[in-house]
Amino acid sequence: MKRIFIFIFVVISASALFYFFQNPLSLEMLQQQKDNITIIYNNNPVIFSFGFILLYIVCTAFALPIATMLSLTAGFIFGNIVGTLYVVIGATIGATLIFLITRMVVGEFLRKKANKLYKKVEEPLTSNPISYLFFMRLVPLFPFTLVNIVPALFKIPLLTYVWVTFIGIIPGTFVYVNLGTSLSSIKTLNDVFSTELIIAFTLLGCFSLMPMFIRKYKKGTNDKQSK
Repeated sequence: MKRIFIFIFVVISASALFYFFQNPLSLEMLQQQKDNITIIYNNNPVIFSFGFILLYIVCTAFALPIATMLSLTAGFIFGNIVGTLYVVIGATIGATLIFLITRMVVGEFLRKKANKLYKKVEEPLTSNPISYLFFMRLVPLFPFTLVNIVPALFKIPLLTYVWVTFIGIIPGTFVYVNLGTSLSSIKTLNDVFSTELIIAFTLLGCFSLMPMFIRKYKKGTNDKQSK
């Protein structure tokens, strides 16, 4: 049964990736079609909104390379607040799906492949899942898809994964969605994250590890006192 799921997942992923690489959603195309997309939304706002969230779920679950374009679209269509909410909902559901698929279908296989590396990070990650998950979600240096998959290999509660993902991706999502509100002024996607912004998110991610370090410090102090 697992092999069947793997086969279906691979086929769907390959087909979807082939389609989007053959028909790439580029910044230029998005800017050119902005008015047409707005008209479609104005004619069917409810259906468009649900369709957008569903598309983002699929995009996240199958790691399609259009997440940035969809986030920019959410900005100029829905505005920065509602747009951020829709993207976060879609991304969280999609990330949860890939988390569950990885855990149920290929989790054991990947754990065996990782072997020594897995055993090395298993204890700290499973004992401090919230801190590490927030760190990986907030720091923009970690690929989003990788952060969706890696936690599935460890004994991290599903509920913890879901709510940390939801909250942890809000800051980065807001940056992209807010930028989409002024879509016509964007020249290149490389300008989305400045060096200062990356440093700020990295520091925010490091701050999320503070509770873990505080607990370790208190434990070390208590151990010394007990001796």
